[in-house]
Formats: sequence, C-alpha cells, structure tokens
Amino acid sequence: MDIILFNGRPSTDFDMIVEEYPVLARGVRRGDVYQIAGRNGTQVRENGTFDNYTMTYKVTFPEDRGPSVTTAEIAKWLLGSSGFCRLEDSFEPNFYRLARYAGPLNVSQLLDQYGKAPLSFDCQPERYLKSGEKAVTALENVPALQAASFELANPTRQIARPLIRVTGHGELQFAVDAVGYERVAVKISLSTTATVIIDSDIYKVTYPDGTEANDAVDLKNGLGYPIWPVLGPGANTISNIQRNTGGVIEKLEIIPRWWSL
Repeated sequence: MDIILFNGRPSTDFDMIVEEYPVLARGVRRGDVYQIAGRNGTQVRENGTFDNYTMTYKVTFPEDRGPSVTTAEIAKWLLGSSGFCRLEDSFEPNFYRLARYAGPLNVSQLLDQYGKAPLSFDCQPERYLKSGEKAVTALENVPALQAASFELANPTRQIARPLIRVTGHGELQFAVDAVGYERVAVKISLSTTATVIIDSDIYKVTYPDGTEANDAVDLKNGLGYPIWPVLGPGANTISNIQRNTGGVIEKLEIIPRWWSL
C-alpha cells in the first residue's frame, strides 16, 4: 500500500489509502525580471535560490461513525503539526522533504461510508537524499602534525550545507575544499577533550548540549574573512592542516545533507 509519512506518523494509522500518485513538482527558480530600453523581451537577474512548491495527494479513508471521528484525528495529525516537518512517501522512498500542512482539510463523503480528500503540502525546494543523513567519518585519531585527508563525493548538482561534528583536544585545524568554491579553514581550540558541532545550514557552532561554541571555533577563507563550509557537486576534500600544536582530532564526522530538486 502506498503511504504518506508526515511528522513521524504514517497515513496507515488512519486506514488512509493514497489513491492517486502526486504530481512530482519541483522548486520554482527565483529571479527579478526587468526590461532594458531598446531591447526586445525581458531579462532576469537570478540569485540561485528557489521558491516553495505545493504537492497534493488524493486520499480516501473510512468515515468513522463512532465517538472518535476519523476526520478529526486526521485534522489533528495534519493541522496540529506546526512549522515545517519531515514528509516522506512510498513514491520516492530514497528522499524526504520539509513540508507544512496549512489546511484546510476538506472532506467529501462517498456513499456515507468513505471520506475523500486532497491533502496539499507546502514543500520547501529541497528533496533531501536519505543517504545524506548518514554520518561519514572523514578523519580519525589524527595528531596535529600528521598529514591526512579524505575525499567526499557529492552525488548531486546542488551545494550541500553539512553538519560537521569534531571531537578532539588541543589546537586543531582542518580544511574543507570544494571544487569551484572557496577553501574554508577551521581552527578549533579545546583545552580538554570535547566535541563541537558546526552547522552550515543554520550558521551556528555549538557544543552537544546546545550552548554556543563561538569562543572555540574560528572559520575563515583564504583572505581571513568568516565563511561556512559547503560541499559542492563532485569531489570535496577534508584535510588536516599540519601544525606543531600537540592537538589531536580524535574524530571528525560529516553529515552531508545531500539534496536535489
């Protein structure tokens, strides 16, 4: 049976049947349209970003005539989930989206026994690959003076904004090189063994308990300006920057967050 999985609950919890394959919409490219005097047509100034899109599932489900009304439970599931939540389905099992259900929930009755409804979700442009959720160990037990590198291939054509988790002690420094993008040098200072988390999606550096770790981490490009590491299409190299500081990268993990349109 085809299913929808939204905010951790499957449509099968409500005996819901997905009766029509959804139109596989994609994000809409953003751009400012303008005209040039004396020139035919219009021009577009793009910034490489995309707008949300709507994806609609057509479903049927039994209409409960008892005290616990099925439609009320479905409304609680969909409309009670605030903000953007994880959305999966059996049509594209290798991907997930971030989506919200704003409503309304309009149910038509069929033969006084079954309910039918279109479920329309407001989806963010990214279709995340589930393979990009798996943590990849790039460096492990690497002293500051040791040369070490790891190549991580981005299977998509989109720039990924990874989550990087580093455990170690002392003065550590590593680089993220994405072909066609600026090299990012990351310097971490830890007096004792600790873990820091660098999240390039929300532009935040924290310790595992959520407290800020800006005092311990410094991210710079080749000119010394602050910059966040990204993973470009194709090959990306994560390497230890050799320094005589006595520090050790005990473990450097990357959750790449691959995505496609």
